[in-house]
Amino acid sequence: MILLGGIFPGSGGLHAQNIESFKYSPNLSPGKNVVINENDFHGYTQYWHDTYTNWYNYGSLFKIAAPNVTKTILQTKVDLAEDMGVPGLLMQEGFMSGLLREPFRLLEDPSTTDLEEALKNENVLVTVDPSAEPGKILEEKVPEEVFSWPDRLGCHQYGATDLVRIHAFVLQSGDRKIFVISSQDQGKRTFVKDLVLTTKKITEQYDLHKGWFGVYTLHNSVTCTPGHPVEVMGLGMNEGCDWFVFDGYMDFLLKDSLVAWIKAVDLPVVTDVGATRIYGCKDYDGFQIQQMYTPENWVDYARKKGGYVFRSVYDPQSDPYHFDGYIATAGNKEQIDNQKVPFVLKTGRLEDNDLSGMVLFTPKGSMFSRDSMWKAIMDRREVGILGGGTMMGPALYRHALEMLWLDRQYLDDYFMNRISLETGMKGYDLQVSVTNTCPHPVSGT
Repeated sequence: MILLGGIFPGSGGLHAQNIESFKYSPNLSPGKNVVINENDFHGYTQYWHDTYTNWYNYGSLFKIAAPNVTKTILQTKVDLAEDMGVPGLLMQEGFMSGLLREPFRLLEDPSTTDLEEALKNENVLVTVDPSAEPGKILEEKVPEEVFSWPDRLGCHQYGATDLVRIHAFVLQSGDRKIFVISSQDQGKRTFVKDLVLTTKKITEQYDLHKGWFGVYTLHNSVTCTPGHPVEVMGLGMNEGCDWFVFDGYMDFLLKDSLVAWIKAVDLPVVTDVGATRIYGCKDYDGFQIQQMYTPENWVDYARKKGGYVFRSVYDPQSDPYHFDGYIATAGNKEQIDNQKVPFVLKTGRLEDNDLSGMVLFTPKGSMFSRDSMWKAIMDRREVGILGGGTMMGPALYRHALEMLWLDRQYLDDYFMNRISLETGMKGYDLQVSVTNTCPHPVSGT
């Protein structure tokens, strides 16, 4: 027997199915169906380090890995504090920027009475022992979880038995502020206080110029890579960069074009070009990279053209010749930090995300130019920043920049990184999008 729906009215279980009643149920939602597993590591391989990686799995067969951004940023705070010699330093964001914006009086280990008397007239930067008054009173005003995150993070530094904890935080009542450096170790309190004062002095003496050295586009090469030089500069400017040195294959041919492009729109940006090892030449007439067989060829060409020539840190063939400085890599931090030799850190190409950069320190208020850019490099008033925030360079400038990064707010405001300008062409129209991710309104011209 064959039963057809709808033949027996009132039969209950069988009904006619009209095609109009069928509906599509959307189910393409990758974000909801991704399986995320955390894979953290704390320990020693060839060195002590901590990594935080998320494994993303979709449909069992698609898998990618990416850093856990929040944990990695927090670990970098600890790593940079360790680089400054105080791995137990935890600084409240905004601590340094507050001290740089407003006048204050320094008090070292004062009594409660002396502190309260000083606060009647001005802000105070104070060093205190948290086990003694007034340090105990000040520390008790900060919730315990504010400074306990490294223990929850599991970083190896906070497993050390000899770790000395130093807290830097701000307390406020009305317009009056107390900037507190708190630690049971008097030597560490003094050390951090000196870091604060040195950083303040550096910002008063120098302007900071962020840039990309050794960025490239292969604009004049048959081989392609994403990005036009103007696009690359635009992306860099969006991060606060105001100087660029291109060195891709045949990028030295961009020298005059870069100047013309920038002049056409009156941009306050400094550019230069180079090739592998040589930079800053007055021109590159007759340059043939295929004929640069020996270190001597590179040195001779640079000297002839009034440029600069750099070498790898480890390069025995170059030892007999005088180079102007090093081409740094991630593994060269110890040499770059401690040897009094100029260096450059290459940024690379756009498809590798342009992660590395440099910050130059030039005299406050002076005009920034190609010459002052090179003078800062050759005088070692420079810091190289690798992807992930690791810094290298002379301690005076490196530690100041590390303190400012721990603060974050100062650098966000200085380089205007949270104001995003993006452009695109739609037909013959140029469309400009402006995004403000600051927690407050911003106005400007």
